[in-house]
Amino acid sequence: MSTQQHEKCITVIDVETTINSEDSFKANPHDRNNHIVAIGVLKVWKGMGLKSYDFMHVSEFKCAGYRSWQPYITEYLYDILPGTTMLIGQNIAFDLLYLRKYMSDKAYTSLVKGMTIWDTQVAEYILSGHNNKFESLDAMSERYGGTLKDSTIKDYWDKNVPTEDIPKDELLDYLEHDVRNTYKVFRGQITKLDNFNVSGTTMNPQNSVPRLQKVLSIAMEHRLATIEMQWNGMFFDRKAAGEHLAALEINVGTYHNETIGYMRGIYAHGLSHFKPEEDINPMSNTQVKTFLHGGTYSWKEDRPVYCDGVPVMYKSGSKKGQWKTKKETIHEEWDGLLQCEEEYLTHSVDDAHLKALLRGLNDGTVRAPSPESAKGFIGHILKLRKYNKDISTYFKAYSNVCWPHDSCIHPTYNHAATNTGRLSCTKPNLMNITREGT
Repeated sequence: MSTQQHEKCITVIDVETTINSEDSFKANPHDRNNHIVAIGVLKVWKGMGLKSYDFMHVSEFKCAGYRSWQPYITEYLYDILPGTTMLIGQNIAFDLLYLRKYMSDKAYTSLVKGMTIWDTQVAEYILSGHNNKFESLDAMSERYGGTLKDSTIKDYWDKNVPTEDIPKDELLDYLEHDVRNTYKVFRGQITKLDNFNVSGTTMNPQNSVPRLQKVLSIAMEHRLATIEMQWNGMFFDRKAAGEHLAALEINVGTYHNETIGYMRGIYAHGLSHFKPEEDINPMSNTQVKTFLHGGTYSWKEDRPVYCDGVPVMYKSGSKKGQWKTKKETIHEEWDGLLQCEEEYLTHSVDDAHLKALLRGLNDGTVRAPSPESAKGFIGHILKLRKYNKDISTYFKAYSNVCWPHDSCIHPTYNHAATNTGRLSCTKPNLMNITREGT
């Protein structure tokens, strides 16, 4: 990707959209209630010294309603984009995902097949050595000679004014400002790339610029690929998930009750003041650690209220004649269920530690009054944790972000988020699904 290639025929694009989504990302392109309100385009032709600005606002279509706008927006895109060999944008995934809403798969594929993209946010992340993560257009504009925009449009959005109700002239001025700044940032990044300084590094100065150009070229190809991945999404079978969720919740209830019963039985024999009705939570790491390795067991108990050594009684109201009580925290030392070497007495009772205890119970390095019962208890805790994570992280969370119109989850792939340069995924993190079936 050389400087000469950049100069051929480029198009800078920015879109302003409705903000009707109910989730935290109000302009979410996957929400069918969101639509383009305005488009800003700058086209530059190499060798001709020509720049062409074009701005579109839906109010020009003289029709009401999103559905009426769609064919006009589609026609505009088909007219303005052909001939583009490079499409430039700030966080260009947002713009391209909206373009896909108005273009057929065939037309969109034909468009991107003949061009490259340049995401100024991703480029800045790479050129800064992964230091400038999710860099804003304002921040880059200051760096590359652009101008800061005023906060008028942001103020409208902060007051929940719909984008389509913002005065047209003000919105288009805002849009033109962003388009001009995006182009300035792009030109500044190309200059920075051509003058890339590798002093103090092990890179060969003669090879550094071509190598960095290659890195940027590959990064933009990857950006285009993940935009397609985000658009297609991951299918999520709501019906099957609901059935699995119901079965999991039954299992959680069973394991939860059995675990509490086991803990109460052990405590009843080992603590002098323990009451069976006391609250026990097997999902509390503190309680599990105390139960297994010993420590101070605490619970709350109603104790009489005294005044000058005499119990106080209610003198009126619905409790008249009853002794006043207050909750007091009772403490008792507990030796722990297990006897084991000091190497097992860590500050954590995470899954790795519990699995190590299971191995110790099998080889005799960890002892318990009833090893099989202790192994059953630890096994129950591990299963409870897994099932609860499956329920909260996968079944319920994924159901909440699955779009009803296509039964798909459309995550966000982040190219400018990590210290190492690796790709990350959020809302939700589909790269964090466990290998085990859920």
